[in-house]
Amino acid sequence: MTVKQTLTKAEKEFLKTYHSRSYHYFKDIKKYVALLEKLTKV
Repeated sequence: MTVKQTLTKAEKEFLKTYHSRSYHYFKDIKKYVALLEKLTKV
């Protein structure tokens, strides 16, 4: 099953920087979870 990627350029940049960091701020975690929900929504 493939997930249709509907992320904006800004969201893709956010994910890239999110994964490159070893620590995360709480607001970033909430934003990350929201992006995951957006990606996996049917």
